[in-house]
Amino acid sequence: LHLRYQVENVPSRSKACNVQVYLGIQWLKSTKQQKRISKNIEAKLTEHLKEIFVIAQKEFLLAKPLEPLHKGQSI
Repeated sequence: LHLRYQVENVPSRSKACNVQVYLGIQWLKSTKQQKRISKNIEAKLTEHLKEIFVIAQKEFLLAKPLEPLHKGQSI
C-alpha cells in the first residue's frame, strides 16, 4: 500500500488549503479477489482519511494564530 498526500495553501483564501491524496496498491501475488479487495481498501481508506482531515480542520480553525518570528528569534 502506497499513500502520499500533499497539502497546499490556497492563496485566495487565508484559512483554506487544498489536500490531494494519492493511493497505490501493489500486489506481491495475484488473487481472484484482487479487484474486490482493492476497492474495499480504497473505500475504507477514503472514509478514514476524510475523518482525519475533518478533525484536522476543526483543530486548525480552533487554534490560536501563530505570531511571525522576528529576525534572530528561534522557536
